[in-house]
Amino acid sequence: MARDDLVAELTNLSTEMYNVDEARLLRPDIGNLSLEKRFTPRLNDIKGKLLIVVDFAADVSDSQLQNVLGPLANIKSAMDSQAGLEDETYASQRENFIANVESYYDSLMTHWTPFLSAKVESLSDREVVDQDAMREYDDDIKARRTELAQLISQVTELREQAANTLEASQDTAAKVSVKDAQEQFEHAQDEFNRKVRKWWWFSLCGLALFFSILAAFVFLKPSDSTNLVYEGAVRISVLASVGTVTAFCLKMFRAYTYMSEKNQHRQRIANSTRAFVGSAITSEQRDLILSQLVESVVQFGNSGLLHREDDNVYRPKMTIDSVMRTLSAKSSRE
Repeated sequence: MARDDLVAELTNLSTEMYNVDEARLLRPDIGNLSLEKRFTPRLNDIKGKLLIVVDFAADVSDSQLQNVLGPLANIKSAMDSQAGLEDETYASQRENFIANVESYYDSLMTHWTPFLSAKVESLSDREVVDQDAMREYDDDIKARRTELAQLISQVTELREQAANTLEASQDTAAKVSVKDAQEQFEHAQDEFNRKVRKWWWFSLCGLALFFSILAAFVFLKPSDSTNLVYEGAVRISVLASVGTVTAFCLKMFRAYTYMSEKNQHRQRIANSTRAFVGSAITSEQRDLILSQLVESVVQFGNSGLLHREDDNVYRPKMTIDSVMRTLSAKSSRE
């Protein structure tokens, strides 16, 4: 049984709530900005609940009565504040007021069951079966159970949606990143293939020219024995020049062939990334696999196409200038 001071506090609170200026609170004269249509049903419901609380306050415990005093006092305070506002502020604060009252009302209904139980027990003691009260009590219990089940279901659904959204966003980001890498490697491969074909053609032409000149020098004899050294030096210089250009073309062909093979290696890793990452069970495994794949993209290994040393190009020791100096000295002696 509740203490007398708590019951007296409830009685005073009830009197104050019934004395609230409803005209100032609802303000039907301001049209669409009024709370008359939106808040009147809830106000009547609160008053009905308040009557039951006052009637059966003595039949519940102190804690049960204190549990409803707080929400009722908050509702009364919210109504007083809203009723005391000017029209401009009243219109801007009405949504907050309704939200606050609904929050306090939900808190009130959380502790509403003991008063319904007291009402049902009181009617039973008087051997009067109030079917409406029983129905309200059952409906309230069912409603609370339904709301709780819905709340649990919503929380579970939101949790699953959040997990699915996070997973989908991570998967989408990974797909976009892999797709960008694949496109970059594909564009680079087209450029490498074009340059490989170009330098292969230059190298082939250079080799053909080199061996053609070499064959011509073999079958063409010097015209004059006095110019044998001079013509030999010229022939060696021509072959060296053509050989140097051909060696450069072969070097470029080999370099771009190496780059093409390396880029194909990167393409294979990029195309296999989703399959390897998708096979991981945990996020730690996925991170480890991804780091190894990224390292594999950077490290290609020794393909045998390139060496650390520079390519050795044959340079003739005897140049045209040295040959001319030799011939000039010979002529002077004669």
